[in-house]
Amino acid sequence: MDSSLYDSALSADLRAAIERKGYDILTPIQLAVLDPKLTDRDLRITSVTGSGKTLAIGFVLQATLEPSRNSSVECSGPRVLIIVPTRELAQQVKTELSWLFEKRALRIEAVTGGTSVRDERRALARGPTIVVGTPGRLLDHLRRGAIVTDQVATVVLDEADRMLDMGFQEDLGAILESLPKDRHTHMASATFCNEVGRLADRHQRNAVHVQGTPLGEVNADIDHVVHLVNSGDKFDAIVNLLLASPDEQSIIFARTRVDVTTMTRELAKAGFAVISLSGEMEQPARDRALATFRSGSFKVLVATDVAARGLDIQGVRQIIHLDPPGDSDSYVHRSGRTGRAGLKGTSRVLVVPAGMSHVKMLMRRAGINFRVMPIPTAESLLAAQDDRLFSELSNPVNANSLPGKNHSALAQRLCAECDSVELVTRLLARINRVEIAPRHVTSPCIEVSSSGPNRKFAESNKRKAKGAPFREAHWRASLTGTKPNADTAGANARPARNENYGAFHVTWGEDQGADARRLLAIVCRRGRIRSNDVGEIRIGPTSSVIEVRTQVAAAFAKAAQAPDRRDPRVHIAPLRGARTLRAQS
Repeated sequence: MDSSLYDSALSADLRAAIERKGYDILTPIQLAVLDPKLTDRDLRITSVTGSGKTLAIGFVLQATLEPSRNSSVECSGPRVLIIVPTRELAQQVKTELSWLFEKRALRIEAVTGGTSVRDERRALARGPTIVVGTPGRLLDHLRRGAIVTDQVATVVLDEADRMLDMGFQEDLGAILESLPKDRHTHMASATFCNEVGRLADRHQRNAVHVQGTPLGEVNADIDHVVHLVNSGDKFDAIVNLLLASPDEQSIIFARTRVDVTTMTRELAKAGFAVISLSGEMEQPARDRALATFRSGSFKVLVATDVAARGLDIQGVRQIIHLDPPGDSDSYVHRSGRTGRAGLKGTSRVLVVPAGMSHVKMLMRRAGINFRVMPIPTAESLLAAQDDRLFSELSNPVNANSLPGKNHSALAQRLCAECDSVELVTRLLARINRVEIAPRHVTSPCIEVSSSGPNRKFAESNKRKAKGAPFREAHWRASLTGTKPNADTAGANARPARNENYGAFHVTWGEDQGADARRLLAIVCRRGRIRSNDVGEIRIGPTSSVIEVRTQVAAAFAKAAQAPDRRDPRVHIAPLRGARTLRAQS
């Protein structure tokens, strides 16, 4: 569909809203959903992250939300339900649809975990036309009668693959079964894997696949860069990467909440304007953090994967992965926080030499070409700082930087009486500028090409002789904080460090194809828990260790030990040597 034809496919009020927002053209997925051939069809929408799927969903809803269809005084509930995996995405969808449908005076409410149930019930009692929510909270309101579904004409599942990965399959099924049978059901998903396909087949009618970009195509506006660093140099490497782009907003992704807290504290001590975001924060605190970052008051956001999906912050030009994520989907969604709406961005991965094979596998599965680059040196960063200062002094960019009459007179006097070079040197020394000192980072001794590692370790033969048990001992030691010992490889590991979690051993590792997303899905299904009950996940060569919240650990252990026909070779049991797991009263 040609972009010049969208005038006839969009209502006048939506066209006016888009123009007020300053959008000149529509993205491929936004144009694709406006095809008249899709009228009255259920849609399966896929497109690369950052391509404007939320606005495309709004276009799909325009017919359902026509004023003539919503004028009945007997309308007792919402016309549209939109189900999303996270609180942040719910708020973003609400914000986007609010400005898009502003002239229709629709009430839009978001209901999510971590917010006041009482306040949400009051908001629902005011009769919103659109309700956006996370699966668990939506189902809770449905069962309590706070949402009446008789008038629901359309339901949208946004990030359907993510919701299934998080263990929401039963909640989604219960919600969809409670809705009218003659509704429209639309799904937006990064992938339509077997689980998503089966869900779509059960609940969609006359469905058609709509692609903004072909499946598997990556965002061409993102430059993917891998930086090899020694494990003890990661913080210094991040300091240098941030100093290399001092005026750009960056998001640093870390695996755990502890890593987020530590990195935020250390960057603040170093002098960076930094703010954090993680899952344990209360919703008002998360909202404030995002609002502050969006405003540009803080240049750096340190976050767990809670920020990896759905967040649309246009100014982010750099993503830094403190560690490589566990699977390619996580990498794509993390990286997708940059390179949005046609803007260029860079995704940088810090990796120790031993992890390079994992990064190569990640990139291959995601269909991404990457470059291997060194961390900027302290010398190059200092030279760049000098260049910026020279440009600022020699080419003033605003009226405030122009000299006043008093300054000019003093300058003439100084130049007449002093040596110019000595004078400028002294003045530069007196300038009240706070510059963060770059760090000296040692490059690891490893040869790597963009297509993957070509390792030449001096210790390679020794590593091979020790074999997989030694690698397993090193991996377990990284989890427990013990020193690895070749003679005790495979021995019982100490319990996980987090006192609020119990550790479990899973007989599935990287060598057998394990990744964090699939492992999380298996343990949630086998142990009948939700993803937020799972703490740290560490994937080793031949097995893995997961942390499960102590409040559900005993029940999880009992459920997970049952034989499973889908994964008969995967066994889950409490990690030997971990503290006793007791049922919570």
